[in-house]
Amino acid sequence: MKKFGTYKEEYAITIELLAELLDKYSYFMSKFKSSGYSVETKCGSGGMKKSQIFSTLESLRKDIIQLIDRLALNPKIMEGIEIQG
Repeated sequence: MKKFGTYKEEYAITIELLAELLDKYSYFMSKFKSSGYSVETKCGSGGMKKSQIFSTLESLRKDIIQLIDRLALNPKIMEGIEIQG
């Protein structure tokens, strides 16, 4: 962000939150991989439902994408930013 001249001190909390979410995503992704990429689990009634890890990853992805957009760190936004320097 500093390289593109878009960083402001007020964004520090959002940046920290994004870093924490990325760390959690990495942790749960490693768990998901070690589970054999299990997307579904059996529920008590005998049916199938999304595994908890998969649901957590989906939620984290949505939150991460939202923060990336708010911080203007996605490729579409970056096309319109000129590097200051």
